[in-house]
Amino acid sequence: MDKKFDSTISIIRVLAMLSIIVGHWCAMMGINDYQLLAIGVEIFLLISGFLYRKKEVPNALKWIGQRWKRLIPPYWISLALVISIRILIGLEIRLDSIIICMLNLQGLDRIFINLVIHGIPGMGQVWFLSVLAVAYALMIVLKKKKEFEEYISEHRCMCLIVSVFGQFVLVYAGIQIVYIICFFIGYFWGNDWHVDRKQYGFITLSLMVAMIIRLISRSVIDGTNIYDHIIARWSFIILAIWSVVTLTGVCNVFKKLSGQLARARGWKLLDLASYPMFLTHYMFLSGDFTVNKWCFNQTLAMVVFTIISAVIIMIITDFKGIKKVICV
Repeated sequence: MDKKFDSTISIIRVLAMLSIIVGHWCAMMGINDYQLLAIGVEIFLLISGFLYRKKEVPNALKWIGQRWKRLIPPYWISLALVISIRILIGLEIRLDSIIICMLNLQGLDRIFINLVIHGIPGMGQVWFLSVLAVAYALMIVLKKKKEFEEYISEHRCMCLIVSVFGQFVLVYAGIQIVYIICFFIGYFWGNDWHVDRKQYGFITLSLMVAMIIRLISRSVIDGTNIYDHIIARWSFIILAIWSVVTLTGVCNVFKKLSGQLARARGWKLLDLASYPMFLTHYMFLSGDFTVNKWCFNQTLAMVVFTIISAVIIMIITDFKGIKKVICV
């Protein structure tokens, strides 16, 4: 048994990826206007921060190289695929968009909200990689300043409150740091995601209040900074925290069953393919290649989407990893 394997994280990671796909599918169908199912990005940020708090970065350049090798080549392959298809079928593709995406700058408009970036249709989800790169850079700086890291850890509630108020102010200056805060909530959360009943009740109550505020404010101030960049974003983060905590609790209650599920070959393959799934699914749910544009019913659209996605995922997934999972 692999002592480093965390079955709970595996289950959360796969379910987060599936939530993104379901959310984007519903958006394609014109339903789920609030996108409440698509909280996978926030969950990924939370668990990424959580996992990297426990890891040392003795050599920053080596660590960056390892992350680059893990994240960027599959991204470039999926990017090349979209670009190639657009060129082959005669669709417009901007040179500046290609350069921006190649340099992983496509998501800077999620931080600098007044910045206009022309992305590539079908690759709208990869803004996450730009934000993650910024979070990683800040994390490396933090790890080099151990005393500052320990201070934040000891006063994390106060620091969270300060950062939240700071985010409110910065939004009106055109800077959005909510995703960075989300990453560091995971980073400074603690040793595990288990909470007691009182803490779980507080998180659940916070979620209910956040959703009520969101529902009410949507009809009044939709399209404003306070709704789009504060209320909507924080309701997603609170929902993501509640989901992670709830799933952790369920996995702890059904520890044996969850461990068996996470170690099943099929689930391990899903876990291995979660990042390629993230990179490839959106091109067929939004933009010019949307499957419902060339399928006469939803059942066929789902079948076509599944087959095409599976083929492309196989192309960009680590074949050594697949072989290792299958042969175990």
